[in-house]
Amino acid sequence: MAFGLGEDRRRRRRRMRWTLFKWIVALGLIGLAGYWAYDEGARLAGTEVTRLEREIDTLSTTVADLRERDAEQQSEVAAARAHAEEWRQRYQREVPAGDLKQLFDLVRAKLDAGVPSERLSFVIDAARKEDECTDDPETKRFVIPTPLNRGAADSTRFANGTLIVRATGATARDAAGNIEAWFDTAEPIQVRITHISGKEWEFSGVLPLNLQLVVADQEYRFNLAAGARGYVEVTGQVCRYP
Repeated sequence: MAFGLGEDRRRRRRRMRWTLFKWIVALGLIGLAGYWAYDEGARLAGTEVTRLEREIDTLSTTVADLRERDAEQQSEVAAARAHAEEWRQRYQREVPAGDLKQLFDLVRAKLDAGVPSERLSFVIDAARKEDECTDDPETKRFVIPTPLNRGAADSTRFANGTLIVRATGATARDAAGNIEAWFDTAEPIQVRITHISGKEWEFSGVLPLNLQLVVADQEYRFNLAAGARGYVEVTGQVCRYP
C-alpha cells in the first residue's frame, strides 16, 4: 500500500515537472518569438528610417535646387525687365513721335525727293523761334462764284499783286432745294493761289482756313473766313523765311 502511494507521488511529480518544463519551453519560445519580432521590427524600422532619411535628403536637395532655380529665374526676369525698360526708353529717345515724327517724315520726304541734306540743314538751322512778320496784315474779300452769281470780284491779290487768291465752293440751297446766289459755308471750299510766275498752290477745307506758302525768302500766311453772304474774307501777312 505504501509502495503504491509512493509511485503515485512520483508520477505526479514527473507530471508537474513535465508540465513545468512545457511551460518553460513555451515561455522560452514565446520570448524567442517576441525577441525575433522585436528584432525584425527594429530592423524593418531601421530600414524604413533609412529610406525616409534618404527621401528627406533627396527632397531637401530637390527643394534646394528648386530654390536656386527660382532665384535664377527671378534674376533672369529682373534682367529681362531691365533690358525691356532700357529698350523702351531708347525707343522713346530715338524713334520720333508726335510733332517730331511729322518733322522726321517731312525731312525724309524731302530727301527722297532729291533735296540736298545741306539745304535742309541750312533751313532748319536758320529757323527762328520768333517770327519776323509785317505789322500790318491786309484783309480783303472776294466772291465765290455760283451759277446765279458770277461777278467780276471772284478773286483778290496780295504781295503787290504777285499772288492771286480765288476759290470755288458748293452752291447753297433753300429749304425747298432750290439753288441760291451764294455758296454753302458749311461745305468745303477749294482754294487756289497763283503766283505771277505761274506756280500754283491748292488747298481745300471748311472755313475758316489757315494757309501758308513760301516764295523765295518770304512766307505768306492767309486766313480765310466767311464774310458777308457770298463773300470770303482773306487776311494776309508776310513773314521772313526761314
